[in-house]
Amino acid sequence: MADFTEKVWVLLLTLLAHILMLSLFFISAGENWHKSGANKDCASASLPAQTISETAVNAALSVVQTSKDTQNQHLQDQQTQLQQQQSLLAQEKLSLAQQQQTIQQQQQEADLLLNQTQAQAKTELEKMQQRESLIKQAETTLKQRESSLEAQSEALKAAQTALQQVQEQVQAEQQRRDQEMQVSKAQLAQQIQAAKERQAAAELLIEQQGIEQKKQAQLMQRRKQAEQEKAEQARKVQAEKAQQAAEQKKIAQRKAEEAATRQRKAEAKQQRLAEAKRKADAERKHQAAAEKAKRQAQAEKERQEAKARAAQQQREAMAKAAAQRQLSTVQQTRQLNSTKQAIQQKIWGVWQPIPGAAKSLQCTLEIRMIASGEVLNARVIVSSGNPAFDTSAENAVWNASPLPTPKDSQLFENHFRTLNLKFRPQ
Repeated sequence: MADFTEKVWVLLLTLLAHILMLSLFFISAGENWHKSGANKDCASASLPAQTISETAVNAALSVVQTSKDTQNQHLQDQQTQLQQQQSLLAQEKLSLAQQQQTIQQQQQEADLLLNQTQAQAKTELEKMQQRESLIKQAETTLKQRESSLEAQSEALKAAQTALQQVQEQVQAEQQRRDQEMQVSKAQLAQQIQAAKERQAAAELLIEQQGIEQKKQAQLMQRRKQAEQEKAEQARKVQAEKAQQAAEQKKIAQRKAEEAATRQRKAEAKQQRLAEAKRKADAERKHQAAAEKAKRQAQAEKERQEAKARAAQQQREAMAKAAAQRQLSTVQQTRQLNSTKQAIQQKIWGVWQPIPGAAKSLQCTLEIRMIASGEVLNARVIVSSGNPAFDTSAENAVWNASPLPTPKDSQLFENHFRTLNLKFRPQ
């Protein structure tokens, strides 16, 4: 549609251009005819034609201008549409870039999720392998426990035989019987406790490693049967042990009573000794505390006296330092004034007066020098209003170099390395 409109406008512009060219041709022909000396009638006849031609030309120009304005407006509209299209294109590009960024983020998240899933799967696989390994170890351990239980059963039988032998020897050697019974009792208790601990450890290990497994359930059944057999044997041993314990209980009670009596006597004696020791310690502590308090009081007195002496010395030193500072300040002030006066006198001594200059003229000089008094720079910072006077003052400073300086280097650094001096000859 836009191409068709442009073609129509081109045809209209071409037509108007042809009309304009024909109008110009007629005008030119009329002028030539008028110049060639045609008769008056002919001239009078051409005048309306010329007027018509001018009107046509003006109309054509108006049409051309209107067409041009329309064409310009059309171009502006096209430019506006083009800008809008460019704006939409930029928005589409921005949206496309955002979509691409979103896609990249989603891709990264998907990769991360995949990596995490793979890592979890690998971890689960490793855990399953470890679990299978633990199950195998549990089976091996259970077999070892069964062998150990059999060995312990044999050991229990041997212990029963030993107990019977001990019972036969009790009547002959009471002291030896007591010792052997205690040893046998302790050994038997240790063996039973060890068997119980191994049994508890085996039960815990089997429960932790997967009680749901069928094979482990079978192993647990066999272990329970072994435990029942072992419990039966333990009950028999316990019964025999109870009989022996009853016999030993009377002996142990009698020995306990004797031991308690001896213990009470020993405790009473120990209490008496402890009370005596406590009283002696209390006396020593009291004496030590009194001595310590005396030493502390003496030390505090000496500290206070030393503190008072130090404070007095500090006050005397501060007063002396203040006096020295005051004296030094007075001396520095005197030296400062005398040095400035000496500098002024030397500059005035070499100054060349300006003929006709007023006596009230003065200027301020900035003088930079080194410790020896050699002048590095001299310039007027506050003018007198008379350039000749200012120049003569600067020349006088240069001619007076080296200038007097104080002996105190700190005073020179603070006041004379850069010196602002009022120059007013007397």
